[in-house]
Amino acid sequence: MNESTRANPVYVALESKFSPSSADTPEPVFEISIDPSTQKINLQKAQGGGFLRFETTQVKFIQIEDVIKIELWSIKNNKLLGTLTNKEGQWSTEDLLQIRQELKIARVQIQEKVQHRPGMNTSSNANLYNSFEGGLKDNADIGKVTLILSWAKIGIICLFVVLVFGGVLYLKNSSGFNLNALLNAYYIVGAGLFIFCGVILAELILYVLWATRAYTNLRRLGCNMKFSDRQVGWSFFIPITWWIYPYLIVKEIWKKIQLRIKDVVPEQVVRGAALINIWWAVNVFFQLSVIYVWVKSRILLSKMVDNMHMGGSSTDYFKEAESLSNYNNIVNIIAFIFMFIFPIFFAQILKQEKRLYRIFFKLRANATESESVQ
Repeated sequence: MNESTRANPVYVALESKFSPSSADTPEPVFEISIDPSTQKINLQKAQGGGFLRFETTQVKFIQIEDVIKIELWSIKNNKLLGTLTNKEGQWSTEDLLQIRQELKIARVQIQEKVQHRPGMNTSSNANLYNSFEGGLKDNADIGKVTLILSWAKIGIICLFVVLVFGGVLYLKNSSGFNLNALLNAYYIVGAGLFIFCGVILAELILYVLWATRAYTNLRRLGCNMKFSDRQVGWSFFIPITWWIYPYLIVKEIWKKIQLRIKDVVPEQVVRGAALINIWWAVNVFFQLSVIYVWVKSRILLSKMVDNMHMGGSSTDYFKEAESLSNYNNIVNIIAFIFMFIFPIFFAQILKQEKRLYRIFFKLRANATESESVQ
């Protein structure tokens, strides 16, 4: 679905999906825009464009199992003017539901007929919609703030890298030692580290809260989840488990959101979790490397001090320390490059989560108004 720059929504289907209409077949509609200000439905067809006035147009919404068709009829001469359908992928189911909703908001006359698949448990669907409306918690704001903090963290790191390189260049080009400049740099770095730690802590807390709510919401939407709500919360803070459970949890959230959308919108493409896999692998590698460098440096320092007390040479220890420092620099560079992955895939999850909630809110609203034919 594409949106134009106009104030009112414009829905565009793929023209290649349409076949030319015959004499006894209504001409398909490529584009439709609903303009409440002018009380018009603007249409774009294969043979040209035009518009229909609200007061002279009746819309028929027909759903037979998974096939949806929206027919535009002239009230004056009872003539079928155009159709929109999700048959053969001409329009997406989500687009048609959105168009119906926009027509209702604009108070266009709509006649609806919905025929469910034999054996479909409509009461369970109604319960699902009711649980969505009454029991789910809004997760959008928490997700947005978490994403903003993630980008802020990256911005602080980039700024710190620039300051370090700038400081190195300044020291190389400086003719003498400047105590005031050194103190100013010390205060700036100290304040930056304080802010950086605060951003990381806030991001972690909000991310855990978002994941817990997303997990709970999916469970209330009827998804079978692997973990309990409590496990989602504490798994981020317990050693060892924080390398396994959070990865499995966010991966499950990503998958179940898409599958739940696909239950309603069959053409939904369920994407893999490649970015999540890469991000978590690099994340665990970085944490283990930090632990390794810290332990190894303490061991080297202890051995070097003992050796110096015994009057031995420390050359080998310095070489080993230099190798460890080079390894640490490589790890930091890798972490710096891959730290952009998290906000990218997290933004994708938030987008799909928002889409899922929007779809079910629409279905919940439509379910109370539609006439069901068993």
